[in-house]
Amino acid sequence: MDEVLEFKQVPEDKLVSLVATRFRGRAAAWWQQLKQTRLRQGKDKISSWKKLKKKMRVAFLPHNYSRLMYQRLQNLRQNSRSVDDYTTEFHQLVARNDLAETEEQLVSRYVGGLLEQFQFTLNMFELFSVSDAYQKALQIEK
Repeated sequence: MDEVLEFKQVPEDKLVSLVATRFRGRAAAWWQQLKQTRLRQGKDKISSWKKLKKKMRVAFLPHNYSRLMYQRLQNLRQNSRSVDDYTTEFHQLVARNDLAETEEQLVSRYVGGLLEQFQFTLNMFELFSVSDAYQKALQIEK
């Protein structure tokens, strides 16, 4: 959603209203109930996209979501997957975990999840980025 809103250059004061128009089913019912509760309690309408995202996380994500995502990243292994599939999940989990790792640490994490024979070969190269490691892993896979 953040990507779409940024691309469309939606003004800050329109973000919450626009996003709310896309709610369906349980999310739409939750939003209506939240608005009514805030009105009854005399609280201001939610006008900040940041605040709405926080409320949505509390309402829709498991309480231990951050830990679960971190564990998934820590335990990520290529196993029988293709390099492409492994890399896609790697990037998704890194983004969800909002890690503050250096590129060198990310490369090490990425390579460490690949099949052992890929790791041995890749460790012979100087890898400057996950993209470098990915390209070389693709060559090895072929």
